[in-house]
Amino acid sequence: MLKTLFHFLLVAFGSLSLPAVCLAESFTIEQVLSAPFPCGLTSASHAPRVAWIFDNKGERNIWVADASDFVPRQVTHYTGDEGQQIASVRLSPDGKAIVYARGTELNKQETSANPLSLTKMPKQQAWAVNLARGEPRLLGDIGCSEEGCEDLQISPDSKTVIWPAKKHIWIAPLDGTKKSEQLEELLGESDTPLGLAQVASSLQLHKSTAHRFLMVLERHHMVERTVNGKFRLGLRLFDFGNRAIEQYDLRERAQPHLRRLVTETEETAHLCILEQARVIYIDKIEPGRSVRMITRIGASNPVHCTSVGKAILAFLPEERINDIIRRLRFERFTHRTISTPEALRVEIEKTRRRGYALNRGAWRAGVGGVAAPIRDFSGIVQASIGCCLPLERFTDDRVPELAAHTVRTAAAISRQLGFVIPGEGA
Repeated sequence: MLKTLFHFLLVAFGSLSLPAVCLAESFTIEQVLSAPFPCGLTSASHAPRVAWIFDNKGERNIWVADASDFVPRQVTHYTGDEGQQIASVRLSPDGKAIVYARGTELNKQETSANPLSLTKMPKQQAWAVNLARGEPRLLGDIGCSEEGCEDLQISPDSKTVIWPAKKHIWIAPLDGTKKSEQLEELLGESDTPLGLAQVASSLQLHKSTAHRFLMVLERHHMVERTVNGKFRLGLRLFDFGNRAIEQYDLRERAQPHLRRLVTETEETAHLCILEQARVIYIDKIEPGRSVRMITRIGASNPVHCTSVGKAILAFLPEERINDIIRRLRFERFTHRTISTPEALRVEIEKTRRRGYALNRGAWRAGVGGVAAPIRDFSGIVQASIGCCLPLERFTDDRVPELAAHTVRTAAAISRQLGFVIPGEGA
């Protein structure tokens, strides 16, 4: 049925746009090659709507048509021949939105084609259009390394888009309200390996689609299967993480200060950075106590329930705070975990006023902490440093002492990174 319809559109719609000379008895090869043509016909699985790409002398756009009359309607309005291909056009199952890839695959220089020598280098990217509103929204970068490797897929509930790119699998909401995230984050956030059904359910995808994308990651050793067939993060990611930590200049500069903080407080000290909506522990030094904190370098925790996370979050620009709060799932880990955006904003304001963040059993019952932000030469918060200890030692009369040591240590690291503390002069 689709093939018949496509032939109809090709003849009916294409003939309207053909140069008059092409309809005459004689014409040139150049005239034939410059004639507009449609391609990439696709349809919505649960709506009477089709979509296709229409190429008019290199000016490529997407059109749709609805049953039963199938009157063509233009969706995108790109002008001129910029050499940017459109591919992997997909209608959402409900027919209300369309996704597509625009741009060319990467060359040996890791750039996309730029035949017009545009000042802003073109990228191969994933886009979505709500057909009721009509404005394309960027979902994320693709950057295929070979022709035809674009593969955008939409979840059955028409809410999520997923695609492979640069040896990762990326997920984004179809409405474009949040930035794309890597599939590996789903596995990384789980304490145990996940089965195919769990991955598919979390991503709102068919099992076959989820399985295909997991196979891409498995080929690149980004994920691996356990003996019982479940999926977990692969050792390649562990290797990448270790290399990044080893090369991270902040860790090297902060280590003497971290050791001094442990000596002053006799508690475990952590150095952390922010990665999307989680904090990653890039260094840890323990005291000689017999009771220590069970944390490990390279691990990550949610930003909303740790002192090291809140110490970074509270001092970020408002726009970035809003973006992170939108990403958070607000999982509850204990009865003290912050569980709403409103409660988190209240805690952010308290942290700003104090100059440091507190945690009293919000991540792990019986564990508390205090943390302060670390700024770079421009004043932007890049990391945090914190003390972590059992709540039995985190008493009200000890908080000011621990906070003072932590804030002083964070300021010393900030100075080493080039930040001038207000009032100290240049």
